[in-house]
Amino acid sequence: VMARSATAKAQIIGSAARPAEHTRNRESELGNAVADSARDAIHADVAILNAGGIRANLEQGALNFGAVFRVLPFENAIAKLTLSGKELKLFLRIAESGSRGYWPVSGVKLKVLELDADAPADDLNGDGKVSPWEVNRLVEAKFADGSAILDNKSYEVATLDFLVTGGDDFGWFMNRIPENRKSLKTGVLMRDAFVTYLKTHASLNSEAQPLVDPANPRIKQTKAMPPRAKRT
Repeated sequence: VMARSATAKAQIIGSAARPAEHTRNRESELGNAVADSARDAIHADVAILNAGGIRANLEQGALNFGAVFRVLPFENAIAKLTLSGKELKLFLRIAESGSRGYWPVSGVKLKVLELDADAPADDLNGDGKVSPWEVNRLVEAKFADGSAILDNKSYEVATLDFLVTGGDDFGWFMNRIPENRKSLKTGVLMRDAFVTYLKTHASLNSEAQPLVDPANPRIKQTKAMPPRAKRT
């Protein structure tokens, strides 16, 4: 069994033109690729993943299953949520609170406060104290094409079963979402979705197609909240 496992892990499934790094203090190259693979796998509008689920960088060159196991060691499955635009913005707000760094997203463009910037916070769960996940660093959220996230419209969101079951401080948020709008059984493991993605993206993170595009960032950092518009 060990030999068979070693052979499987050595199987080449893709290649990276340049290394793909995972960082938590800014937009993550590898985070973008993994989030895209989750969104593609279940044809969702948006994907939001926890930064802590990705555990290694990808090296330049040929990529095998072993490399994917190092990147995604957990047996997480992709889950699907059906959220209103208002709920989606709250999900993004909590995800980007900074308490665990910035989280990878796909399908959206965000403007967020820098991790060391003063940020407002409120007691979302009403327990009488403000926890790190209740800090609000989200200045702006739009879809990747620049269109607005509409409060009353319904959207499909790809995420991980770990978060839907309350992991990484998502208990309060997920308890607000009715069970019939949560699907833990998509049948797709996060790791398998990423393997499929690597097989179809032969030259990952090339100069022509960088995973983080400085001209079109998914997560743009800013030093301060914009001043509130004066009431006329």
